[in-house]
Amino acid sequence: MHELKAATDILNITLTEIEKNEKATSVTDIYLVIGELSSYLDDSLNMYFSEIAKGTAAKEAILHFKRIPAQFYCEQCNKNYYKRGSDFSCDTCGNIGLLNRDSAKEFYVSEIKIK
Repeated sequence: MHELKAATDILNITLTEIEKNEKATSVTDIYLVIGELSSYLDDSLNMYFSEIAKGTAAKEAILHFKRIPAQFYCEQCNKNYYKRGSDFSCDTCGNIGLLNRDSAKEFYVSEIKIK
């Protein structure tokens, strides 16, 4: 349900941006950066956004998602690495590293395309 609040924030940011451009009539694409640990679901964001955007300049906008993977620290290699899919092991030595809890929590609009 927290996706409804996020979708509302995305819409508000988008509509504020389109108001700045007097020639703009609609929004075509919205690009989002979402950290893997942020817990937002693409399908839920799409569903809520499409509902609340009805009747606005963003009604036909397509949401694009860029996921930022979680970062781990390998104590044996003394290096940071990103997990690959469901593989949590270090790509150098194979050990399971420590999760950097501050990584992959991003959630922001990176670009809005208007026409």
